Amino acid sequence: MDELQSEETFRYHHYDIELHGLYRKVADVIEGAVRQRPQEEKLLLQRKTHFQTIICSYLPDQQLPPFPSPATLVAATSPPFWLLFQLHLALADYTTVGQILDHLFKNYPDKESFVGQVEYLHFNSIREASIVETRRRMERIMDWITKTKDRMEGLPANSLSTYPPSTSRFFIWNGTVSQLRRLSKKIYERDWTRGPYTFDRAISTRRPCAWNPNRVDELLILIRELTDPHSDKRLMKVNHRRGIWKVAAALFYDNRPGSFSEEFMAKRIYEIYNRRSADFSKQLAVVRSLIALENK
Repeated sequence: MDELQSEETFRYHHYDIELHGLYRKVADVIEGAVRQRPQEEKLLLQRKTHFQTIICSYLPDQQLPPFPSPATLVAATSPPFWLLFQLHLALADYTTVGQILDHLFKNYPDKESFVGQVEYLHFNSIREASIVETRRRMERIMDWITKTKDRMEGLPANSLSTYPPSTSRFFIWNGTVSQLRRLSKKIYERDWTRGPYTFDRAISTRRPCAWNPNRVDELLILIRELTDPHSDKRLMKVNHRRGIWKVAAALFYDNRPGSFSEEFMAKRIYEIYNRRSADFSKQLAVVRSLIALENK
């Protein structure tokens, strides 16, 4: 396979996906698990055979141990990369998961795609393949995802809302998690936010969201339409007794946190819906089309 590279032509890093080492790692991890959980020996040995069969199927000429030198690496562009990535993360020492992800992320051609693949397509598969320290492993992976999204969006690490969780003003999302994530990405694609996860996290984790200052009207229309109690497409409600604009002012800003006030938002949304400028119909149609897509 062209995408599999040998040690003679490619000096590899300890955190790369290397098939000979991965094969041996399967044996080491499962043999250790058998010693700790002898009652599961039969099931664990079945998993060992399954994992090692997968690995051998991608080796040149389907090699079997003892393996010849040199090592065989899996390139990020090769078809089996993500399947073997799952095993690589599931079997690694959980304390090294962040470093492994950093290394593979650095060498992956599409950075945003890499984060999305890890979070949405392979997270559960890694959990299912994990043999030991599964909870800690998945926590490390989720921590890495969160910190990497922050770096990609230019936000400081741990820049959570200044409101303590018990008293925080926030929106309650009535739809599914996947609906919120898709809507967040569509908003980003329209250049309304700085990153594909920004709106998602404003709603789901109360992290203040930077909004394109040239698209403030769209933000206000979006919030009003999402929280409209008379709409059968209502996807969001507010937890705060003083209403949606108190919450919106806490979670959204244009040039710095706190730059939107409740008074400004309430006054501007009144003007938008009552004066109905030439742009209003177009803006409303765009927002409603995004919401309609998420209600299908």
